[in-house]
Amino acid sequence: MTTPIAIVLLGTKIDFFPVFVLACIVLIGLVQVGVNSWPDWVKWWEEKWARDWPMVPAVIDLVTTATWEQDESLAGGGPPTPTIYEHKALLTYSYRNPEPQSGDYSRSFGSDDDAKDWADSCKGLKVMVRVDPRNSARSVLRAEDIDAALTQKPATGAQ
Repeated sequence: MTTPIAIVLLGTKIDFFPVFVLACIVLIGLVQVGVNSWPDWVKWWEEKWARDWPMVPAVIDLVTTATWEQDESLAGGGPPTPTIYEHKALLTYSYRNPEPQSGDYSRSFGSDDDAKDWADSCKGLKVMVRVDPRNSARSVLRAEDIDAALTQKPATGAQ
């Protein structure tokens, strides 16, 4: 009869029920993190895929901000948890390739004021967007491209 490795290493018998419960809790937590961060993963992959697409000049026409309230309490009457607010700046840009097209970009911030300040700094900004060579109506404004445009933007009030 062979002795399981875990018993040999620990020198004692192991009750696997608490280990099973802990593994289930960790798995549920990982699934929740994955579900909550899914939009970020999609955006990351989209920006990565568009890296080699042709670049076309665009102008940010419309800026707005939004705040979402996320209730993080567990279904089934878990303990109450604090409400989480997600503050986003939402940008809409337009470009021609060769017909007029438009696209959207969003970025999360820690406060509504930060989101508004950043969105206001983007109004009228000239940026380069990546356009899908197979579908000119599909475009991506990458974070690094908008950040580059912001660093090249002349300071307001400069003469």
